[in-house]
Parts: sequence; structure tokens; C-alpha cells
Amino acid sequence: MEKLTVPELTSSNYFIWALKMKAAFSLKRLFSVIENEKPVSLEGKALSDWSTKNEDAVSYVKLSLSDEQALQYANEDNAKTLWEKIKSNFTGQAEDEGTSYTISDFVKRRK
Repeated sequence: MEKLTVPELTSSNYFIWALKMKAAFSLKRLFSVIENEKPVSLEGKALSDWSTKNEDAVSYVKLSLSDEQALQYANEDNAKTLWEKIKSNFTGQAEDEGTSYTISDFVKRRK
């Protein structure tokens, strides 16, 4: 399979980083573990498959972080929780409060 390249997360590229990470997760069939909690009723092979996907997603995310960021999230081993912590850290309070802006919002403000 071809090598996937995702930019390292910086203080100024979160949105493009997240977009490219989601694309990579989709290609690797890992998107479900960053979008959904671990199902409670998993057993046997299903549990093993979920655990493998979760570990792979966590690894992909951590490999795309700077050394400092990797240390900040070193103890996080759940892909969904890791993804949400990074998102919260980089999107700030505006998104936490449910405030979202579209391009048309910015165009209206410029007039």
C-alpha cells in the first residue's frame, strides 16, 4: 500500500491537519474509533479487531504530533478521547460553546 503523509500538527494548521487525518483514517478503515466510543458488548474477535483499530489510530495521531505534543498526550490510549482532547485544545472555547462560523458569516462581516 502507498505511504500516507500527514503534516505534523502545529499551532496554526489544526483544521487542515484534522481534515487530512480524517482522510487517512477513512482510507485505513479507522474512522469509527475516533467517532464512536468503544462498544460495551464486544467480545472475542470483535473486541480484538476494535482494539487493533484503536491502537492503530492512536499511533497515527501520535506520530503526527510534535515531540512536545506527543509527551502531552503520551498516556492517552483511547483514539476517540485523544482526538477530542486535541480538538478541544486547538479549537478553543468558541467551538466548545457551540459557536461555529461559515465562510458566508465572514463575508457578511466584511461588508
